[in-house]
Amino acid sequence: FANAGDTVGAESWLLKLEKEYGRKPQLFEVSALVHAYALVPDVEKASQWVMKMRDDMQLQPDVGTMNALINAYARASDPEGAVRWLGVMRKE
Repeated sequence: FANAGDTVGAESWLLKLEKEYGRKPQLFEVSALVHAYALVPDVEKASQWVMKMRDDMQLQPDVGTMNALINAYARASDPEGAVRWLGVMRKE
């Protein structure tokens, strides 16, 4: 779903994994969704999923995921958001 740009389908599938199959999403699965939202760019959704990875799923976003998020803010003409997330990335 995410690779095809279907953010709604990808998000639905990730939520279904745990709810219906009892399996927590893995880092690469959530990262693919963040990348898909970053390409749109839907910075709010991309940010929400990065925070969910860190806070709820105990997954550490990798450099590629954070890079996609920062680039999404740049594409969305929000340099302050890009700088804010770059600061978060540097701290981790």
